[in-house]
Amino acid sequence: MKHLLTMALLFAGLLAMAEYGKGKLLYSMDFHSPEEFRKWSGKSSSMIEDGALHIRGNQILVRKIDPTLIRGTVWIEAEMKVERIPKPEKPYWGAKAMLVIEEANGRKSYPEPAGIPRYGTTGWKTCTLLLKMPEQVKSIQLWMGIQNATGDYWLRRFQIYQAVEGKDSAAQYKMPDTAAIPRGNFKGARYRGFMSGNDLSEEAFQQLAAWKANLLRYQMQPGKRDISDRGKYLEWIDAEIEKIDRLLPLCEKYGIKQVLDLHRGPAGSKKSAVSSNIITDPDEVIAQLEQAWRKLAEHYRDNPLIYGYDILNEPQAAGLISGDVHPWFTISRRIVKAIREVDPATPIIVEADLDNWRKFHKIDDPNIIYSTHTYAPVDYTHQGVLKATPFTWRYPGVIQGEYWNKEKLREDLKDVILFQKKYQVPVFIGEFSVISWAEGADQYLKDLIELFEEYGWDWTFHAYREFPGWSIEHESPRRGSFRKSADNPRKQVLLDALRKNGKGGEK
Repeated sequence: MKHLLTMALLFAGLLAMAEYGKGKLLYSMDFHSPEEFRKWSGKSSSMIEDGALHIRGNQILVRKIDPTLIRGTVWIEAEMKVERIPKPEKPYWGAKAMLVIEEANGRKSYPEPAGIPRYGTTGWKTCTLLLKMPEQVKSIQLWMGIQNATGDYWLRRFQIYQAVEGKDSAAQYKMPDTAAIPRGNFKGARYRGFMSGNDLSEEAFQQLAAWKANLLRYQMQPGKRDISDRGKYLEWIDAEIEKIDRLLPLCEKYGIKQVLDLHRGPAGSKKSAVSSNIITDPDEVIAQLEQAWRKLAEHYRDNPLIYGYDILNEPQAAGLISGDVHPWFTISRRIVKAIREVDPATPIIVEADLDNWRKFHKIDDPNIIYSTHTYAPVDYTHQGVLKATPFTWRYPGVIQGEYWNKEKLREDLKDVILFQKKYQVPVFIGEFSVISWAEGADQYLKDLIELFEEYGWDWTFHAYREFPGWSIEHESPRRGSFRKSADNPRKQVLLDALRKNGKGGEK
């Protein structure tokens, strides 16, 4: 996730600290007029009903919007309700109210208002989106309907306003209600530490030990090395084994266990702005992953310094195996089987598919650790890092129309909590962070860590001596700038949590 990160750090046009509201009305739809209804395409079983657009079943309606009407920074509001839509397999299926924006250079984006009721039965709900339009827009379409699900969906208001700065009271927003989510037993984590970065010197390990870190998630990264075919990929794995062998004596000396994180997938997977491991050739990827992990597991079996084998960082495999709704589950089970043929005991870390990074599938093995990363909400944690997150938000507070606090973070992690409760399995948060200039970053980290501790989840913070924007050894006097920092609020939150570690990983 963090590789969305540094690619667009200081792009032009970042917006200053402000809260936003509605200004001039730029565009509005009429849900009473038959003439307006005819402007939609794909409406086989839809109708205008009681002043609302009523969509039935699995269909998407499309309506064109004149791009000359929508410029600058805009505030979008959609009022909708749903009935009897079953919970879909993917978090972006179900009810939709999505803009499709095509720029002059052909690049497309797909923004949606926050908090759309994807499934279930609800009353009327107003969802909002603050959006900075690209400078040169070729076309805008509104896609409205139900994707890959059944049920009923109504839209009775869709409006686009010019956004204006102004005081936005949190009191007007519904606070998160998490009473139904099980609470943890506050047993605390056993392992707490960092993602590895660019500095793996002995001094770096000394500093980690001084902070009481007892876990390092080591990123196996090829850098500029050519891994374009199976032979080259496996040669790189051999080189990584040599590197890890040089690090393990430092781990032993300073009481730090290591996660072996296969951060870059084989030939047959590709990178994008969103994911580093999009699987495009499942058979080839499976073959290489099996060979890679046989090498690693044969070499490190029975090694007490290894916390676990993280078989692939942030995998993305949706729709790539014909007829398989959960291809990453299929792939990960095969990799677990291959590892167990050579190493029956070392814990294996299985991450969720990036398309639904809160949804796990139970694997029939007694020593699986289930892992997810949390950067929610991305509009806050990555503000000013990605081109898609130009606005400045504060925490706790209203972020893209929803109020975010500790209970909203709990709600975001609900599926992980329920999975852990059902199967009584360990959970590892492999990555979490927030950009250094975000207002309230220390409170955000404190709330997240308190949740991890409540549910007994081990964790590694992203990252240690990598990009300064994520570093607790740096701070940002202003957005987009960094300076070294001996002490800052984010650092104090992490150090307070790390002090719970004892020698050898015990509390």
